[in-house]
Amino acid sequence: MSDELSEIVSLLETGSSLYYSPAVTRQIPEGGTLPVGYASYADVLVSTGYNYNAILIAPPTETKVLVDVRGLFYSKELTEDEDTDENYWASEHPGILLKAGLRENDTYNQNPAKVRAWEKAIKDDLVSLGMDLVEEIIAEVDEMGD
Repeated sequence: MSDELSEIVSLLETGSSLYYSPAVTRQIPEGGTLPVGYASYADVLVSTGYNYNAILIAPPTETKVLVDVRGLFYSKELTEDEDTDENYWASEHPGILLKAGLRENDTYNQNPAKVRAWEKAIKDDLVSLGMDLVEEIIAEVDEMGD
């Protein structure tokens, strides 16, 4: 395999995976332009996610593979004084972000009962997110495994 991949991924010969690379499959801000040559290399672009929201594996495998990515993932801090600052929580789950802010406010106000109530509400929302993920994973499953 050459050092530079210049073909569309789906046209490459399959084989044992030798290389991987984090990839950006959504341009931030929306409507931006992808790097020159990217669209001719990657034949499928998804519409959700953030910087480095995908992994390209080359050469492509003959069968589907499950990739488990582990690490410490942090959201961008909301530091701007204006309402234009944004991160994952602000754009995808603003209700949970608001509850976390209200919890912090009650911490400073020394109201432990309200802090516990906010923590329960936040935990319930996070559990619901986990259930959404499972539902997404099994959406196309139509039979039980062995």
